[in-house]
Amino acid sequence: MEQYRIRDFNKNKPTKHGSMDKQVDFYILSQPTFRNCFNFCAKLTSKVYREQGGCEISIDNQGITQELDQFLWEFKTEAFLPHHIDENHANNIIVASNSKNIDSILINCKPADQVHRQTWQRLLQIVPNNPDLLALARTQFRHYQQNNINVNTHKIG
Repeated sequence: MEQYRIRDFNKNKPTKHGSMDKQVDFYILSQPTFRNCFNFCAKLTSKVYREQGGCEISIDNQGITQELDQFLWEFKTEAFLPHHIDENHANNIIVASNSKNIDSILINCKPADQVHRQTWQRLLQIVPNNPDLLALARTQFRHYQQNNINVNTHKIG
Protein backbone atom coordinates (compact mmCIF):
# COMPACT_ATOMS: atom_id res chain seq x y z
CA MET A 1 0.00 0.00 0.00
CA GLU A 2 1.29 3.44 -0.89
CA GLN A 3 2.11 5.73 2.01
CA TYR A 4 1.39 9.43 1.65
CA ARG A 5 2.88 12.13 3.83
CA ILE A 6 0.42 14.96 3.94
CA ARG A 7 1.61 18.18 5.51
CA ASP A 8 0.06 19.57 8.67
CA PHE A 9 -2.62 22.15 7.87
CA ASN A 10 -2.09 24.13 11.05
CA LYS A 11 1.32 25.49 10.01
CA ASN A 12 -0.13 28.46 8.14
CA LYS A 13 -0.46 30.98 10.98
CA PRO A 14 -2.02 34.43 10.94
CA THR A 15 0.29 37.33 10.08
CA LYS A 16 0.85 40.21 12.52
CA HIS A 17 -2.11 41.96 10.84
CA GLY A 18 -4.41 39.02 11.64
CA SER A 19 -4.81 37.74 8.08
CA MET A 20 -3.60 34.39 6.79
CA ASP A 21 -0.94 34.23 4.11
CA LYS A 22 -2.08 32.39 1.00
CA GLN A 23 -0.36 29.09 0.42
CA VAL A 24 -0.27 26.65 -2.48
CA ASP A 25 0.80 23.03 -2.20
CA PHE A 26 1.39 21.10 -5.41
CA TYR A 27 1.05 17.32 -4.99
CA ILE A 28 2.84 15.68 -7.93
CA LEU A 29 1.54 12.13 -8.21
CA SER A 30 2.91 9.17 -10.15
CA GLN A 31 -0.47 8.33 -11.71
CA PRO A 32 -1.21 9.78 -15.19
CA THR A 33 -4.84 10.99 -14.76
CA PHE A 34 -7.03 12.58 -12.09
CA ARG A 35 -9.24 9.48 -12.08
CA ASN A 36 -6.19 7.45 -10.99
CA CYS A 37 -5.63 9.88 -8.09
CA PHE A 38 -8.90 9.24 -6.21
CA ASN A 39 -7.20 7.38 -3.35
CA PHE A 40 -4.75 10.21 -2.71
CA CYS A 41 -7.50 12.82 -3.06
CA ALA A 42 -9.64 10.93 -0.52
CA LYS A 43 -6.73 10.73 1.97
CA LEU A 44 -5.95 14.41 1.52
CA THR A 45 -9.63 15.32 1.91
CA SER A 46 -9.91 13.19 5.04
CA LYS A 47 -6.92 14.95 6.60
CA VAL A 48 -8.30 18.40 5.72
CA TYR A 49 -11.69 17.44 7.17
CA ARG A 50 -10.14 16.16 10.44
CA GLU A 51 -7.91 19.20 10.89
CA GLN A 52 -9.98 22.05 9.41
CA GLY A 53 -13.59 20.84 9.33
CA GLY A 54 -14.12 21.02 5.59
CA CYS A 55 -13.04 22.08 2.13
CA GLU A 56 -14.15 22.29 -1.45
CA ILE A 57 -12.94 19.92 -4.17
CA SER A 58 -12.96 21.28 -7.70
CA ILE A 59 -13.00 18.74 -10.54
CA ASP A 60 -12.63 18.99 -14.31
CA ASN A 61 -15.88 17.36 -15.43
CA GLN A 62 -19.19 16.10 -14.11
CA GLY A 63 -18.47 12.43 -14.86
CA ILE A 64 -15.32 12.41 -12.73
CA THR A 65 -17.14 14.47 -10.07
CA GLN A 66 -19.82 11.77 -9.78
CA GLU A 67 -17.18 9.01 -9.64
CA LEU A 68 -15.19 10.81 -6.93
CA ASP A 69 -18.41 11.50 -5.00
CA GLN A 70 -19.14 7.76 -4.97
CA PHE A 71 -15.50 6.94 -4.11
CA LEU A 72 -15.62 9.28 -1.09
CA TRP A 73 -18.78 7.54 0.20
CA GLU A 74 -17.03 4.17 0.00
CA PHE A 75 -13.51 5.31 0.96
CA LYS A 76 -13.26 4.22 4.61
CA THR A 77 -16.16 3.17 6.77
CA GLU A 78 -14.33 4.31 9.92
CA ALA A 79 -13.49 7.72 8.41
CA PHE A 80 -16.83 9.09 7.26
CA LEU A 81 -16.53 12.17 5.04
CA PRO A 82 -19.80 14.13 4.97
CA HIS A 83 -20.03 15.68 1.53
CA HIS A 84 -22.29 16.58 -1.37
CA ILE A 85 -22.04 17.80 -4.93
CA ASP A 86 -22.45 21.58 -4.96
CA GLU A 87 -25.89 22.55 -6.30
CA ASN A 88 -24.48 25.73 -7.85
CA HIS A 89 -21.33 24.19 -9.37
CA ALA A 90 -21.91 20.59 -10.52
CA ASN A 91 -18.16 19.96 -10.84
CA ASN A 92 -17.48 20.76 -7.17
CA ILE A 93 -17.81 18.62 -4.07
CA ILE A 94 -18.30 20.28 -0.69
CA VAL A 95 -16.88 18.39 2.30
CA ALA A 96 -18.29 19.60 5.62
CA SER A 97 -20.45 18.35 8.48
CA ASN A 98 -22.29 21.67 8.82
CA SER A 99 -22.38 25.10 7.25
CA LYS A 100 -18.88 26.04 8.38
CA ASN A 101 -16.97 28.32 6.08
CA ILE A 102 -15.30 25.90 3.66
CA ASP A 103 -13.99 28.65 1.38
CA SER A 104 -10.52 28.78 2.90
CA ILE A 105 -9.25 25.43 1.53
CA LEU A 106 -9.63 24.36 -2.09
CA ILE A 107 -8.46 20.97 -3.39
CA ASN A 108 -8.05 21.50 -7.12
CA CYS A 109 -8.29 18.39 -9.29
CA LYS A 110 -8.40 20.43 -12.49
CA PRO A 111 -5.38 21.45 -14.55
CA ALA A 112 -3.36 23.96 -12.50
CA ASP A 113 -4.38 26.92 -14.66
CA GLN A 114 -8.10 26.30 -14.01
CA VAL A 115 -8.66 27.49 -10.45
CA HIS A 116 -12.32 28.57 -10.46
CA ARG A 117 -12.17 30.98 -7.54
CA GLN A 118 -9.52 33.04 -5.78
CA THR A 119 -11.07 33.29 -2.30
CA TRP A 120 -9.01 30.40 -0.92
CA GLN A 121 -6.31 30.77 1.71
CA ARG A 122 -4.87 27.35 1.00
CA LEU A 123 -4.86 25.72 -2.43
CA LEU A 124 -4.02 22.02 -2.65
CA GLN A 125 -3.28 21.30 -6.31
CA ILE A 126 -3.28 17.64 -7.33
CA VAL A 127 -1.09 17.13 -10.40
CA PRO A 128 -1.10 13.76 -12.19
CA ASN A 129 2.11 12.62 -13.88
CA ASN A 130 1.20 13.88 -17.34
CA PRO A 131 3.60 16.10 -19.36
CA ASP A 132 0.93 18.67 -20.29
CA LEU A 133 -0.42 18.91 -16.72
CA LEU A 134 3.10 19.14 -15.28
CA ALA A 135 3.92 22.01 -17.68
CA LEU A 136 0.79 23.89 -16.58
CA ALA A 137 1.71 23.29 -12.94
CA ARG A 138 5.21 24.69 -13.49
CA THR A 139 3.74 27.83 -15.08
CA GLN A 140 1.31 28.29 -12.18
CA PHE A 141 4.09 27.63 -9.65
CA ARG A 142 6.08 30.54 -11.14
CA HIS A 143 2.95 32.72 -11.23
CA TYR A 144 2.27 32.14 -7.52
CA GLN A 145 5.92 32.76 -6.60
CA GLN A 146 5.93 36.03 -8.57
CA ASN A 147 2.83 37.07 -6.62
CA ASN A 148 4.53 36.36 -3.27
CA ILE A 149 2.34 33.37 -2.44
CA ASN A 150 3.92 30.62 -0.36
CA VAL A 151 4.43 27.59 -2.62
CA ASN A 152 5.42 24.01 -1.75
CA THR A 153 5.86 20.95 -3.92
CA HIS A 154 5.37 17.36 -2.71
CA LYS A 155 6.24 14.34 -4.87
CA ILE A 156 3.89 11.49 -4.00
CA GLY A 157 4.35 7.85 -4.99
